[in-house]
Amino acid sequence: MLSDRNFCVTIASALALIAFVVLMRFMPDFLAWKNWQACGPGNCNIQSWLSALSGWVAAFAAFLTIRYLSRQITEANRNHYDMVSLQVHKDANLARIIISQSKTARAYAKNVVAGQNPHMMRSVGLHFLQNLKKIIDGKEFDEFEDRIGSNLFAGLEATRVFIDQSIIFVRETFTETNILQMEPELKAAHFMQLDMQLHNLEVYTAACINSAEEFLRRWNKGATTN
Repeated sequence: MLSDRNFCVTIASALALIAFVVLMRFMPDFLAWKNWQACGPGNCNIQSWLSALSGWVAAFAAFLTIRYLSRQITEANRNHYDMVSLQVHKDANLARIIISQSKTARAYAKNVVAGQNPHMMRSVGLHFLQNLKKIIDGKEFDEFEDRIGSNLFAGLEATRVFIDQSIIFVRETFTETNILQMEPELKAAHFMQLDMQLHNLEVYTAACINSAEEFLRRWNKGATTN
């Protein structure tokens, strides 16, 4: 099947040929009937007719070319709009996922230090920290930073480092031996240090939630306008 470009060239050539044949056949009779001069003095031949028609043929071919290009530009713009619209919808879904996961992460962070019971840190506390790590290490946060962003410099990487440090801190600090020998003041200091490390996660996830919600507000406004 002919492409759009080849189709236009073929049709233009065929129409030009048909127009030339029709003109060569009927124009002399028409001009004679109207008492017009079909040729100038000493200049009545095929070459002069071809020269006279060449401008019209070129104009017609240019018209078809412009129409073809206009249709191609319109199609390209439509395809670009569809691609942008699809990506924006994906970003909106990503923003919703980040809001949900950030709230879950914040809930886990609060449960890590809830009750401040050293005996629970090796089991429940560590379990919450490991779940935090799975959430923050997920590819969704990397995509979120690439597509929308939390507006915090090195926020994601810093948060991942703090979570890893918290896991190491719990494993090394809240051993069975240390727990038995842990004074109340030292216990409070350990939980304060852990709480400070997890505070960085709360700051980062709060920034993610704010950025994602702002993106969704702009997206909903644009969707309503369109």
